[in-house]
Amino acid sequence: MPLLLESEAKRFKKDTAKFKSILLDTTRAFKYLQADETTIRLLETTFTSEILSDKFLFYNNEPAFIILGHSNYAKAVIANELLHRFIFPIDQATTNSVWRMVRINAGTADKFVLADTGTGDILSSYTETKSRSLTDEMLLEDLQGSETNPAIYVQAELTGVPFLEEGFGCIIPESCKRRSVEEVAQMYADATRGVLPIIIYGFEENNLSSWDLIELTELRRLANDLCFFFAIVPPRDVYESMCVPQLASVKPSRLKPR
Repeated sequence: MPLLLESEAKRFKKDTAKFKSILLDTTRAFKYLQADETTIRLLETTFTSEILSDKFLFYNNEPAFIILGHSNYAKAVIANELLHRFIFPIDQATTNSVWRMVRINAGTADKFVLADTGTGDILSSYTETKSRSLTDEMLLEDLQGSETNPAIYVQAELTGVPFLEEGFGCIIPESCKRRSVEEVAQMYADATRGVLPIIIYGFEENNLSSWDLIELTELRRLANDLCFFFAIVPPRDVYESMCVPQLASVKPSRLKPR
């Protein structure tokens, strides 16, 4: 899966660059046509300069993978595989809790920051020494604290991840708590704001509930005409057995506050 997505990401970025070039040429042509009142009147019945401007601004955003799923476990597996690292915890107790949004970008050092979307304040910051993982006990509380203040999120910077270094981001939205269509729409809006989204929805085979199907239907409606991938994740016990060497190397308290 990671290699397929990385290949698709490169093609996506190349196609987006071509599309932005076409939009720029179209914008110039549209301005030229505006000199003729009859032509512009005909065009504006279906196409306006505002629509063109909005499209250009949208496709000028940096691309980002939006990791969605029917559970925190499914999102954790997709993110870990995509990043080629055991970053997110997969144990049942942690994945059953409510998670904050996590935004991941390339950096010059591996670092995790707890930030407030409303004020922009940095509430805490950690640099990594060895573990490179949100499974460390010092960060688990930050990851699981969204019920106290939904405006706070985890900002991560990682080194050595190819697609991040090529300008892509990775966003794992916060957990839905009330299970309402309105909350799904708000979660989607928060996660995709300011980026050009490539959406990945992870799920365990034969484990989708009726609510999951309602949520997925709403997400497909919101993400109309956007890249939308589906990924089946293995059962927890199978994935845990696959991750035994990585799990053994991850020990708590390796993060240094900064």
